Amino acid sequence: MDKIFVAGCSFSDWSQVEYNYGEYLGYALDIPVRFHTSGCGSNYRMWRKVVPAIVNKEITENDLLIVQYTSVERKEFWTGLESPTPEDYGSHGHPTKGSPMREKYQDGEILKYKVHAHQWQKNPKEKAFFKMYEEIFLYLPFERELFDTYHAMFKGLLYEYRIPTIFLQTTYAYDVTIGNLTSPLHHYLDIRHLQTPDLCFEKDTCSHLTKEGHQKLADLLVDYIKTNIC
Repeated sequence: MDKIFVAGCSFSDWSQVEYNYGEYLGYALDIPVRFHTSGCGSNYRMWRKVVPAIVNKEITENDLLIVQYTSVERKEFWTGLESPTPEDYGSHGHPTKGSPMREKYQDGEILKYKVHAHQWQKNPKEKAFFKMYEEIFLYLPFERELFDTYHAMFKGLLYEYRIPTIFLQTTYAYDVTIGNLTSPLHHYLDIRHLQTPDLCFEKDTCSHLTKEGHQKLADLLVDYIKTNIC
């Protein structure tokens, strides 16, 4: 195994911790780790980053991809507007390794959406847009259908390029099925038993793991990889 790639939302990024489970995993296996993770990130962002990396041979059959899906209603939108708040362009979750809330994209920016995102938008037009989108245009059954479609296509691409992949089941992806895998290269690992109050910063939702939580998840992945992949 040459490299490990981790894709996901803030659960797999750096939120209130110095090191995340991907880093602990890399240290334990002595393998370089690359991240396609983002605070407030969406599955669409993950697909947008990972698919070209596979097609362009940045991720190969000699690597391992770890996919942590997040909730299906999250999205990305291109905007020609800017935020009046400089903090939107700085690192969040960690002062140097964290991700920005807005990313530059050609002549504009990528704006991240999740439920209630309108509450912290500083640009009034974007605030109004997110509020209207959530109240009128967001329908979860449709979002679940879209996820199932994209997930099926993504699995097909992983199979075509022979990419070893572990799909993590967290409480973020509570309303979709990701364990219906048919390729021996693709693995399903349910880690919801680690999302407990003693291992999370949020006692009710467990959106982010503590240092101990990241370490335990890394240990679990080490055992799984050594048993099932290496």
